[in-house]
Amino acid sequence: MKYRVDGLQLRCVDSFKYLGSTIFVDGSLDKEITSRIQKASQALGRLRLEACASDRLGWRSLTSRATAAFEEDRRRRLAAARDRRHRAASTSVQNTNFQCNTCGRLCASSFGLQSHMRRHR
Repeated sequence: MKYRVDGLQLRCVDSFKYLGSTIFVDGSLDKEITSRIQKASQALGRLRLEACASDRLGWRSLTSRATAAFEEDRRRRLAAARDRRHRAASTSVQNTNFQCNTCGRLCASSFGLQSHMRRHR
């Protein structure tokens, strides 16, 4: 069937909004319940945010503490990564067998030794 309203043909849809609810062709309520739960969750999140924002001093101290904790953790991780890199670099150089005959420098590979030897030419 084709229905027309003011000369415009209506198209068939599987769902539509009516008075704040979503009506489905099959009449199931599962999607409607899920939709309402999501809307309620979003409203609760906005309410919590507004409650925090209304207490400006508390909000600022909370964000300052969180920022400081994040920065401290970030710096601690960077320092740990830097230490791991330095330890790995120092252990790898000690295990090399490629030593310059001229100056005694240790190289990590034969290619590195050949590259270094160009300095002494």
